[in-house]
Amino acid sequence: METLPGVIAAALVCLFGLLLWRAQTRNAQSKKNRVAGRDPAETAQAWADYSREFGIGEELVSEVIPVVASATDIEPSELRPTDRFERELAEERGWQFDSGLNEIRWYLEKTAQRNLSDAELAELCTVGDVIRFAARFRGGMTPAT
Repeated sequence: METLPGVIAAALVCLFGLLLWRAQTRNAQSKKNRVAGRDPAETAQAWADYSREFGIGEELVSEVIPVVASATDIEPSELRPTDRFERELAEERGWQFDSGLNEIRWYLEKTAQRNLSDAELAELCTVGDVIRFAARFRGGMTPAT
């Protein structure tokens, strides 16, 4: 009889874990659905236009995109420079604590070789903003033609 409370406790922990996993899976799928079905040709053109408009080299764009993709759990081929962290790449309400955006902060702080203020980070609203910020410290800007 003494094992019954332990079995009940274990069952409740397992149930809680399953419910948490299911909610997290649904959250991730909801975010992916916001960018799903994008035409790869349009996405490639958006990045080409972005690089040309801001004079940012393709190498830097190719370096930053995987960081943002990993942090947001979105495929690199689905990301566009205009994607906003508060809309297209946002976590579902209630999951903001697990947004993964600290990964982007760590990358930018390493790139800038200093800690970034919350005010600086608040100005980074889109994927394109992150790349332009990194370009300031990496010399990734090329003359616009």
